[in-house]
Amino acid sequence: MIKLRGEQVVDLETSLGVFLGLWGIAYLLGRLKAVRQRGIQVKPFFIMYKSEKVEKWLQGIAMRTSFWGKFASFSVGLGVVLMISSVAFLLFNLIRSLQVGGGFAEVTLLIPGLTIRSPEPLLFFFLSVPIILLIHEGAHGIVAILEKIKVKSGGVAALVTLIAGFVEPDEEEFKKAPAKSRMKVLAVGSSANVVFSFLVAGLLLIHPFFAVGLPTPIRSTFYGDLSGIQISGLAEGSGAAIAGIRVEDVITHINGVPVTSFDSFNLKPGETVSVSILRGTEVILFQVTTQASVRDPTKGVIGITSAFPYYPPRISLGFIWPIPVMLFLFWLWFLSFNIGLFNMLPFYPLDGDGFFNALIGTKLSESSRHLLRVSVNGFALALLAANLITTFLRAGFITI
Repeated sequence: MIKLRGEQVVDLETSLGVFLGLWGIAYLLGRLKAVRQRGIQVKPFFIMYKSEKVEKWLQGIAMRTSFWGKFASFSVGLGVVLMISSVAFLLFNLIRSLQVGGGFAEVTLLIPGLTIRSPEPLLFFFLSVPIILLIHEGAHGIVAILEKIKVKSGGVAALVTLIAGFVEPDEEEFKKAPAKSRMKVLAVGSSANVVFSFLVAGLLLIHPFFAVGLPTPIRSTFYGDLSGIQISGLAEGSGAAIAGIRVEDVITHINGVPVTSFDSFNLKPGETVSVSILRGTEVILFQVTTQASVRDPTKGVIGITSAFPYYPPRISLGFIWPIPVMLFLFWLWFLSFNIGLFNMLPFYPLDGDGFFNALIGTKLSESSRHLLRVSVNGFALALLAANLITTFLRAGFITI
């Protein structure tokens, strides 16, 4: 979620205690014989479930329809587009950072507990990732079977707060497979994630929050002009709550001044302000008494803990998703698209590296292919590192 300004202080000691407690319980359960017999391996801050029966499950899906064969072929072309797009984004983003007003987009790695710290984002992250991994790794396995490559096992693993899924094809069979087959297997995971993200985007277009994550040309097609901020979090007992303001209301004006972000708020503790609210199609005026900010007692707040810019959607189905559903769908879209794009970067151990190697495999000699592969790996990794460093120098250590 985009938090413009939070008044809620996260208790890091409590969070750490809960984290260690959960891992302690997981470790103790992992000592049980019944748990180990089910293929679950537990070590300190590490859990892995691995099954050799996954191939039969994937075969049932692969042979049921001709869709996957067609999608695998489509994925090769899409894989090339994603690989070029991921490198081009990092390159041109870095160039924009050197230009005045170039519109540099901040780049960070989403790591639970490190860059994702707030409870809500953590919840939606952990709800979304298993679905994304299932789609990604399931697509790998299904296409491997279609290409006559044996799938030895599959499963999921967690290391500290990082979650990973895997489908393990037979290494020798994979190496001996034609380059086109290897390209299909490697590209289909990211392609499935990106295509899935577009399906989720279709569900999100009816909600104003989705406008925040869209480029301006696309946003103007599906949404109207910025006309306020929509409340997604409200402090109990705050001036806004007492006055009758609700979550999902849109603040359009404060003291007659248009509001487009929390930067529009310049209030003092204890003053009474007129807050204009859009609720559905009705405009309501509230008198709200401000309170001292938790973070800065010299500033007044009305009790909005989180909100986002409001762009009225042009598409309407007569309802909008409740905020928790919308946030879950948003994280599902955001992670699915960006994981698909990121995974096609051509450097080891990402799928993009193997895909690039298979792509050039039939055109070059072994020595030339190795030199080109190493060079492209280094270039892509350097681009990513440069974007991360530039982000840190411009915006500091970004956390959500």
